[in-house]
Amino acid sequence: MDFNRFLKFFNYGYFLSKYEPKFLKTLLKVTESASDINDSLSAGKSQYNKEQVLEKLKSVSKTAQKEKGIEKGFEPEI
Repeated sequence: MDFNRFLKFFNYGYFLSKYEPKFLKTLLKVTESASDINDSLSAGKSQYNKEQVLEKLKSVSKTAQKEKGIEKGFEPEI
C-alpha cells in the first residue's frame, strides 16, 4: 500500500473512531481479510484513542493541581 492510500484509511479510522465508533468496529471486522486497509483503519483508531487518554490525563492533572493549590512555577521545598 502506498503512503497516500495508508494516510487516507488512517484518517478514516481516526474520523470514524471519533464520530462513529460502532460503525468502525463493524468495518474493522469486515475488513479483516484486507490487512492493509484494516491496519490503516486500526492505526487511525489507535491514534485517536491515544489522544483521548492524553487529554484525560491533562485534565486530571490540572484538577489535582487546583485541588492541592499548586500553581505554575511553584516548587515545593524538600
